[in-house]
Amino acid sequence: MRQFFGSIFTSAHRFTAVFAVMILVLASTALPAQVTPPPGYTLEILNLPATAAAYQMNSSGTVIGIYADIWGGWILENGQFTEVVHPSGEVQLAGINDQGTVFGFYEAVVGGPERVGFSRAANGTITDYIFPAPDVFATRFYSGNNGGDMVGSYETTSSMTREAFLRNKKGQSTDITPPTSVFAEATSINDKGVVTGYFVSALDGTFHGFQYKNGVHTIIDHPDFGVSVFGTDTFRTNNRGDTVGHNYTTPALDEWGSFLRTSHGTFIDISYTDPDPLFLFAQVSDINDTGDILGIAFYIDPASPVGFSLVNYIWRK
Repeated sequence: MRQFFGSIFTSAHRFTAVFAVMILVLASTALPAQVTPPPGYTLEILNLPATAAAYQMNSSGTVIGIYADIWGGWILENGQFTEVVHPSGEVQLAGINDQGTVFGFYEAVVGGPERVGFSRAANGTITDYIFPAPDVFATRFYSGNNGGDMVGSYETTSSMTREAFLRNKKGQSTDITPPTSVFAEATSINDKGVVTGYFVSALDGTFHGFQYKNGVHTIIDHPDFGVSVFGTDTFRTNNRGDTVGHNYTTPALDEWGSFLRTSHGTFIDISYTDPDPLFLFAQVSDINDTGDILGIAFYIDPASPVGFSLVNYIWRK
């Protein structure tokens, strides 16, 4: 059931873990039955087209996302739903900043790199990007801050693994893959230059969250890691220093909960749970600078041709 956002966020990740699943499911407009928000939050259900899956949200509440059944990207702003296209291929969107610039990648034409990163400014100007490695075959933009820095992942034929990168506002690109990593993605960067992401370590073969700034990696694991938690992903750190992510609760990494890690390092459970017997699981994907948290919940849906439906939600602070 795993592996974002297939390509959201992405192809072998959850960008990754859940997003490949999204390619297998159809969304519905069914509302959750008895979902209790975490203390201090209210639940808001997003009104989106049937197969739309929300992935990131800026401080103004503008939401971007992908589709569960096909390649494509969209923006929801002030109740208006707009498709995002690229003239050179089918797109996946992964991020948006407060200036309205969106970030993602597209499936390129035959003969070139398989995936090319791009940013699209609010005025519609598109800028493509390929990580500067001689044998690169895939580049993905996942996020960018308001200062012009962008992050993502790339793959080369020589390494055949996913690696994380930072492209700063001067156009300089740096590999920021954590040591011991065999798979890494940088999924966000805030205005203070803090990069957030996750990786699989060669030492234990499981997921760990990380932050990166000025050449220093900080590993983030849930405090119950090694006891009742068997892996940790971190997705985004906002300008307040609050981070959202997942903790895997089985050795098989097939069940998980969602958490908020405050700027003081405290972990708070923000899992979406529903006693409805049709509820399967949920995944948090983002936190914006106002503290609102974006996520997706999956339900068994006998009326759907593929047997699933999804609900896009916001924990509203």
